[in-house]
Amino acid sequence: MFKNRIYANFPAGHHIEDYPGKCANFHGHNYAVEVRVGGTKLDELKILVDFGELKSILKTIIDELDHTDLNQLLNEKHVTAEFLAKYIYTVFRDLLKQRTQTVFLDRVRVWETDDNSSEYYDEKEVSKWMR
Repeated sequence: MFKNRIYANFPAGHHIEDYPGKCANFHGHNYAVEVRVGGTKLDELKILVDFGELKSILKTIIDELDHTDLNQLLNEKHVTAEFLAKYIYTVFRDLLKQRTQTVFLDRVRVWETDDNSSEYYDEKEVSKWMR
């Protein structure tokens, strides 16, 4: 099994409605995103999937999120790191499937700060590739 990772970051603002603390107020983060893909076969150039292809997919998603009010953009009251990880995972997975069937999306991790991150993966999706 081979795994590739890409990384990007973007600034955006959000709040967590009804949160019992400061995060209920609108504030911003410099989010960082890591995407991991996996697969079992390399192409004729001994590449799992071109990093440029993966970065292009992630850039499409990041360009939508960059410098926005995430609550307003995503029409969501509770934009958390967990929510963003699953959102980016879902969009990335769908775009990846349009471009290639030779790799799978393993997981997405989103950092709000250098010390705090959330990760999302779909066990069913990953287990299909582990057989």
